[in-house]
Amino acid sequence: MEIYYRKARWLGFIFIIPAFWLSLSVTGYSSISIKGSEAIAAYAVIGLCFLIALQCFMGSTRFYFDNKAKAGIQVRKHFYGEKIVYFPYSNITGITILCYRRVDTGITRYCVGISESAKIFGQNAVKFIELRSFGGTEDDRSNAREFAKQIGSYTKLSLTDNSDIIRAEAGPSDHA
Repeated sequence: MEIYYRKARWLGFIFIIPAFWLSLSVTGYSSISIKGSEAIAAYAVIGLCFLIALQCFMGSTRFYFDNKAKAGIQVRKHFYGEKIVYFPYSNITGITILCYRRVDTGITRYCVGISESAKIFGQNAVKFIELRSFGGTEDDRSNAREFAKQIGSYTKLSLTDNSDIIRAEAGPSDHA
């Protein structure tokens, strides 16, 4: 059961445009001429922009559940290779629905994810890995529950609905 398959190819164009413009400037084909020590910095920026654009064009992230492997599998593809992360069913404590409210804006959202048992600083803990986020209306809450039920029926993992407990989610203004 595939949960998501994300690609960011559109983002590559955002990095190609400044790299192309700087390339024209360094070679003297634009109204702004870059020479001397500025050219070294321009080449560094061009290289960085092309590297990020390459990652955007060739990279993707996919998450799916495989009942044969008894695991949730995340595949991260990059231009330099791929990384596969397994979340075995034996480590997953269940499918969980959580409710978050932003502290700064008051916007509510419902999240569906897997809860995984883990050791953090030598202590037993439960780690939440978000799979999909929904808006904050009652319809969104129903959609989140339906999505969690679909995953639960496919994987036979238990379902924990904590959507009635509102958790605070820090916004950018809370990190000052």
